Amino acid sequence: MIPSSNLNHFQGRNEFAQSSHALNDAEQRAASDMTSPDMPGEEQVARRVLVVDDNVDAADSTGELLRILGYDVEVAHGGHAALELLAAARFDAALIDIGMPLMDGYELAACVRNLAGGDAIRLIALTGWGNDEDKSRTGAAGFNDHWVKPIDIEKLKQV
Repeated sequence: MIPSSNLNHFQGRNEFAQSSHALNDAEQRAASDMTSPDMPGEEQVARRVLVVDDNVDAADSTGELLRILGYDVEVAHGGHAALELLAAARFDAALIDIGMPLMDGYELAACVRNLAGGDAIRLIALTGWGNDEDKSRTGAAGFNDHWVKPIDIEKLKQV
């Protein structure tokens, strides 16, 4: 028999598990809605996304928004961590901060493009820098897109 003090603890955990399960069901419904194009021939969006930013709060919150939108997301807090994840799994897209220490986004993009299958990953520069020179530089580094922070949720739906 479980003592009543422990029973309350277990019941609280069960309620948490049920609410987490409900959230996962909602996320799965959103994900299934996004896997089927609305119109024949419409291009599907990325399913598995890597978010790379040395700002932990920015990376984690971006990752969480993408999960809510139905994406399968991994988060890395630097270029080296991102390369480890890329070596272990396939990603359809990567949102990469440009101004990171040790390995900036430009260097990371070059490394990704040199990986087997790296050309198939949609690279999106995610940065506070948005003038024409910055956009040209990200294009030359191998990025497919250049998005300026803060991110618009409508843009995230396009990943």
